[in-house]
Amino acid sequence: MSFKHINLNLYEGGLFFKNIFAFFDREQPDVVSLQEVFDGKDSGLAENYRSLEILKNYFMGWEYYFAPEFMLVGEQGKMEIGNAIFSRYPITSTVSNDFGISYGEFSAHPPTGDFGTHPKNIQCCEIAIEGTTYTICNLHGIWGLDGGDSPERLEMSRRIVDLVKGKKKLILSGDFNLKPDTQTIRNIDNHLINVYGGELTTSFNLAHKNLEKYPGYATAVVDMVFASSDIVVLEKKVASDDVSDHLAFVIQFE
Repeated sequence: MSFKHINLNLYEGGLFFKNIFAFFDREQPDVVSLQEVFDGKDSGLAENYRSLEILKNYFMGWEYYFAPEFMLVGEQGKMEIGNAIFSRYPITSTVSNDFGISYGEFSAHPPTGDFGTHPKNIQCCEIAIEGTTYTICNLHGIWGLDGGDSPERLEMSRRIVDLVKGKKKLILSGDFNLKPDTQTIRNIDNHLINVYGGELTTSFNLAHKNLEKYPGYATAVVDMVFASSDIVVLEKKVASDDVSDHLAFVIQFE
């Protein structure tokens, strides 16, 4: 049997839900890994700040695992932001680990403008698919415009490797917030297969990027999907749908 997996950074909680749900309707995924998921509790908030609620209503009857990274404090009040996995199949266990900065309250507008001070995490869950258990891991990596190695990112890779090494039937995806030609990513390459390898020029939807101010987005691949060697990739694509400032990755696994 096979199942379809989608990875997507929602873009500030989901600024294009109409497009996102049309995309999901067409693709009919079985497992969805999402970053930048907001869990605002005020019903008066815009949908993107209530994305967990909106997604739960869309994926009615599915199981999900939300792993909050921190409590965001901004003009809209306080709300959790983190990563979420939605599954058509039963989720049998869950775990999440931060990358060195623990959960707490953090300003939506850091005084220094450095979002690298915001906590990030990796979440993993075991999903029972037709009698076989798969481990699905989803992360949002440590932020930084340079896209290169740093002590914090190298520590991030160590924590990722601790979770994934030696595991069978494992898929790791997310917005890693750094480039693939780094030691941080090579550390992961030692244990898993990069599904897209060097095939991509960028993983951003450039329609939503200011290339005059930040030309590097045109050649930045920060979203990636890895799999253990015992999983077969039947089909893969990077969707062009206007669902985020990131591109959506769609993979059919056997």
